[in-house]
Amino acid sequence: MQNSAANVASAVAQPVQITINTAVTQDKWADEFSQKITWLASSNKDQTAELHLNPPQLGPMDVVIKVSGDQATALFTSPHAAVRDAIEQAMPRLRDMLADNGIMLGNATVSDQAPRDQGQSGTQRATAPFNQRYP
Repeated sequence: MQNSAANVASAVAQPVQITINTAVTQDKWADEFSQKITWLASSNKDQTAELHLNPPQLGPMDVVIKVSGDQATALFTSPHAAVRDAIEQAMPRLRDMLADNGIMLGNATVSDQAPRDQGQSGTQRATAPFNQRYP
């Protein structure tokens, strides 16, 4: 049991490096994005990833996926509004792809800053269902 906890900790501590070759502005971006995120979630363990985007000045984007049984939650972080909008546009496709792999995406949050970095200036948007609790 202790060993599996260490494996999860090391997976979360060391982000997986992933490149999305399709430009964020292209229609096929949602498909490639959804495929990469589904691949991460299908590993059935919590994952942290750094996605390198095209064009490169829009990346990297940080992703944290938490999987528990057939349920997943996700946090997508990018300082660029165009990337956040593209993620939100891709969310229905991502939910469908995950469902096809037996994973239900619950809370999915799109933010401009990682939670530990969020201050007064940080904005955060979540897609339904919205289960985020604030202090």
